Amino acid sequence: TGFAPGQWSWAKLNLSSGAAATLPLTTTGLITMGLWMREDGLQLDRVLLTTDTNYIPTGFGPAESSRIATQTTLSTTITRTIVYTYDDLYRLTNANYSTGELFAYTYDPAGNRKTQTTLAGTNVYTYDAANRLTEVDGVTYGWDNNGNLLSDGQRTFTYDSANRLTSVVNAGVNTQYTYNGDGDRLAQIVAGVTTKYALDPTGLAQVLIETTSGQSTHYLPGLAEYDTAWAYYLPDRLGNLRQLANNTGQVALAQSYDPFGNLLEQTGSGQSIFGYTGEQIDPTGLVFLRARYYNPLTPPGTSRRCCPIHRG
Repeated sequence: TGFAPGQWSWAKLNLSSGAAATLPLTTTGLITMGLWMREDGLQLDRVLLTTDTNYIPTGFGPAESSRIATQTTLSTTITRTIVYTYDDLYRLTNANYSTGELFAYTYDPAGNRKTQTTLAGTNVYTYDAANRLTEVDGVTYGWDNNGNLLSDGQRTFTYDSANRLTSVVNAGVNTQYTYNGDGDRLAQIVAGVTTKYALDPTGLAQVLIETTSGQSTHYLPGLAEYDTAWAYYLPDRLGNLRQLANNTGQVALAQSYDPFGNLLEQTGSGQSIFGYTGEQIDPTGLVFLRARYYNPLTPPGTSRRCCPIHRG
């Protein structure tokens, strides 16, 4: 039998020459099984089963050069193949999408991103002697003496004495955060509405329950429960949330990203607090990485590349 007793069954497994297999079903449709092996080729690393050709990802692997990789992704509306190119220091220099989007990057001798070129034009980045981003296309970034970002032309940031982000004001909306003594985030307050988190504290803290206005959402790895109905998170190999399936197996949300986590496409009426790399997306537009915050619009390349907010 398959995953749902009494619904699916098959007689045998037919392996193709690649890392995928199809299982003949007694009902209409196919299940695809993807297999990933550890580097030694002796131990199975991951098994991925899909029942819908719109599921993502469909493939990921090296191309002709060790500095070129390809990734094919599917959503409910579009299929795209992305070709990534890297320089001799393995910094991303190009990402070309089969759907027409393109991203090109150049770097200074310190490894800071100098430019980003897209179909919309070229962005130019300026840094100070401490490799802190100071300007993007005329927009000024401000920092305090502890290396915390104070402003980015859109938002202003406030910190406590432990350099933890406590407040973000964005378009007049104030988002506040509270933490425990270990630095784990316990609550988020947006325009006066509080969301509290119950955490699994082992390792990097994982959200198990979030409660807002008396309504609770429960999370398990790969699952989330909304109003007693379970939803299923479908990630790619980086951990990005690509799709959210409801308890009937229908795709309720599909989304894709640029190389550094900005949304390119989002369809469906489903909602999720998780997104890029599987982490929480705050109303401020920041990605909460638990130890720190990440701004997808901020270029990588320095010690503050991921998180110009809190150096946790």
